[in-house]
Amino acid sequence: MEHQKPKTSLLSNILILVFFIGLSVGAGWLHLATQPQEWRVSARFDAPKVAELGNFYSLKSTYRQVQNDGNALPHNEQEITAAAFDEFKQRLTALDDRLEFLTNNTLVQQTAAVNHQPTAVFARQLAEKLKFDSATGTLSFQLVNPDHAATVLSDFIQKSSLKARENLNNDLIQQWKLLFQQVKQSADANLGEQWQAKLTLMRSVQPLDNQLVPYHFIQKPIAATKPALPDNLTLVLALCAGFGALLGLFVIALRRK
Repeated sequence: MEHQKPKTSLLSNILILVFFIGLSVGAGWLHLATQPQEWRVSARFDAPKVAELGNFYSLKSTYRQVQNDGNALPHNEQEITAAAFDEFKQRLTALDDRLEFLTNNTLVQQTAAVNHQPTAVFARQLAEKLKFDSATGTLSFQLVNPDHAATVLSDFIQKSSLKARENLNNDLIQQWKLLFQQVKQSADANLGEQWQAKLTLMRSVQPLDNQLVPYHFIQKPIAATKPALPDNLTLVLALCAGFGALLGLFVIALRRK
């Protein structure tokens, strides 16, 4: 019978460890399950099509052509659409932009009041839930109310789009003014026919139509059909499992005394 004791002791120790790990993980899961459920809304983007840039594309193309001594650039379309999309992505990820938007958003203000929290504090918490994955071009946001989550996300996309448009237009206007001044001075000084041709080309364009959309929807905002899992689920369960293992080892040590 003495030869059976080590096997029996080992089996009982394993059962004790499994019991306390399972108990701790179960307690952690129960804690997470009792928290308010949040619903995630997501949208996916890609670089805009030429038609979505309005006449920003033709003006930018003309600017680049004049700057390149009247020669068309080989990757003009790709570079212009990519630059517009990059500006949009910067607006999505800039923390200051997110905080400003969330702090001034009516739904966020109302929810903060219901939760008895200062809007600035609540907005900073929500900023961590407003995430953009550059690898997939996916923007997501989650709230307890799925309709509110969809509204806030759509408003943020619109706000970021307008801000990106403003920045892109302003940059182009400044670039255009400087180049036009240089071209006109050279044309007036009769430095060559090419300068007169450049001036004629720059004068032939139409003003900005302010229709630029710096992205193309792959997937418009849609709400999840079931609540999102907590972002810290893996961490919480891992910590609970570790605590359960330590507790189990402590009980095993007590049994050996």
